Amino acid sequence: MIKTLLINNNRSLLSNDLSEEIATRGSFNFLVATEPNVYSVARAHWVPDRNGDVAIRRVAGNMDYSLYHRGEGIVAIELCDMVIIAVYISPNCTLELFQHRIFCLQRIMMQSRKIVLVMGDFNYNTALAGAESTNTRGRITSYHRSA
Repeated sequence: MIKTLLINNNRSLLSNDLSEEIATRGSFNFLVATEPNVYSVARAHWVPDRNGDVAIRRVAGNMDYSLYHRGEGIVAIELCDMVIIAVYISPNCTLELFQHRIFCLQRIMMQSRKIVLVMGDFNYNTALAGAESTNTRGRITSYHRSA
């Protein structure tokens, strides 16, 4: 079993350090950070996306992994039997960019013949996840989930 922790660090160095501490104490294998602190990601063993908006780090265990995909707002690593994809989509991006990132995510997922774990911060609202209402991004994501 692989234990993976997802946290939004909001670019905070303290939050990044605390999330690493929590992941270590909780014996998590991987830590996925959205909006990680750029200095923390640079100094440690992180696998970031091209923009520094999301990153994955092996915390515990000796599982071998390799970079599977690195894009803007998306990074993926491949393990022997699965692929972990980390995603961050800013709440300030256009709907066109949001759709583009969802399409990229789908393409990456369909390329793999392994189990795929997707984690991240999509910045959308949907009643399916307990929100009071569903926004346009939530409708787009719900449509792609059912496709």
